[in-house]
Amino acid sequence: MVKKDKKAEAPAEHETAEVSGTLTKRVVLPAEVSMNLLIRPETSPVYTPLALQAHIQGEVVLDADISKEGSVDALRVISGHPLLISAAVNAVKEWRYKPYMLNGAPVAVNTHITVKFSLLR
Repeated sequence: MVKKDKKAEAPAEHETAEVSGTLTKRVVLPAEVSMNLLIRPETSPVYTPLALQAHIQGEVVLDADISKEGSVDALRVISGHPLLISAAVNAVKEWRYKPYMLNGAPVAVNTHITVKFSLLR
């Protein structure tokens, strides 16, 4: 009998995070999967006047904790131009996701979100 690695069978990794004094398991999702769950990206990032004046473009990459209800619980900056970060964070805080289901129950997730800034629209 061949023993299978249980982690290889799981759809995603798990991490434990402390939220309000309690330990919460979060499923780590690839960015492509989490983007398919996005239901309300209505809040688009707004360029700051200084970023516009400096003609700054690029991407801001955020590490996001999303609740089992689909709201954004926490954001951490991974990379991005300093003049674009606040606009990206402010927009993503308002985004909403469909709950990620694991074994028939909604679970909290962790994922990366890339916000693109372009002066050409």
